[in-house]
Amino acid sequence: LTADAAGDAMDGETEASAGNNPGEVLQEVERLKALGNEEFRKGAFEAALENYAMALQNLQRLAFVECALSSQLASNQALCFLKLAKFQEAEERASAALVADASNSKAVYRRALARLKLGE
Repeated sequence: LTADAAGDAMDGETEASAGNNPGEVLQEVERLKALGNEEFRKGAFEAALENYAMALQNLQRLAFVECALSSQLASNQALCFLKLAKFQEAEERASAALVADASNSKAVYRRALARLKLGE
C-alpha cells in the first residue's frame, strides 16, 4: 500500500466515522471492500487485510448486523492469510465468517484448507 493509497484509505475511514447514516456507512464498507479486492488482485495481501479490517470496523458501527457482508469480509481476510501462509489466522477468520453466516461455502473451504495446513 503506497503512502497515497494509505492516506486515501484513512481519509475514507474518517469520512465514514463522521456520519452515522447507515446508508453512508454501508457505502464506505463497500468502498473499502472493493479497495481490498483490488489490493488482493495485485498480490498486496497485507494491504488487502487492512482494507477488510477497516471495512469490518465501520460495519460494527451499525445498529443492525449485516451478517452476509461481515462474513464475506472475514472470509476474504482468511484467504489473504492463506496466501501469506498464516494458517492459524486464516482458520480464525474463516471461523468468524461462519459465525456470521454458516452458509458461506467459501469460508467452509478456506477453514478446511487452513486446518489441513495446520495438520488438524
